[in-house]
Amino acid sequence: MELVESSGWRVLDKNGREVEGDELDEHVVLLYFSSEDAPECARFDRIFKGFYEILQGLGTMSGKDCVADVQAIFVPLGTTAAQAEAHFQEHHGDWLMLDCSQSEEALQRYQVSS
Repeated sequence: MELVESSGWRVLDKNGREVEGDELDEHVVLLYFSSEDAPECARFDRIFKGFYEILQGLGTMSGKDCVADVQAIFVPLGTTAAQAEAHFQEHHGDWLMLDCSQSEEALQRYQVSS
């Protein structure tokens, strides 16, 4: 995916494997900006996880592998790498995570603010 390749972002799966940009070429990518320190984000984590699981289920019901069509990338905010990884493992779905050191760049690139 050009987003990952052109930015030089390091994107990891739940097992810590680095995902190459071309692995996302056929996907609609959802960037999910979230902070474990914000109660609003903690509540929305559950909602987003449910939404993502529904998308996956719709793909299965229609005979398509929706996992191949939609992929979320968690962009951790305001936390250490260890805290972000723990939060990702405990509270997020089976999606990807942007390396914590690159979150600020993503915030600026997409003009995200709290």
